[in-house]
Amino acid sequence: MSITIDVTFRYDKKFDRVEMFYYDEHKTLVCFSMEESHGEACYEYYLSLKPIDTKNQKQCDAYRAIAKYYVDDDTKIRVMKRLKRCVCSY
Repeated sequence: MSITIDVTFRYDKKFDRVEMFYYDEHKTLVCFSMEESHGEACYEYYLSLKPIDTKNQKQCDAYRAIAKYYVDDDTKIRVMKRLKRCVCSY
């Protein structure tokens, strides 16, 4: 069975990394980065980050790496500008 996950990407300036956010089936906000893998995030942290800069090659490369890591035959991602709060993303 195939699923599509609604995600949004944000840039953490402090740690210089791109992070992907989505809500899981328990309505927990999940943060994923290539450096740290999966973790639970608070909504305030998500709001504190800016969207990625599509003109920044490094951020775009990180975005593509995360998308490539996540997408397979059974999993697709739909990139959103922002997530609906506490709504399962798939």
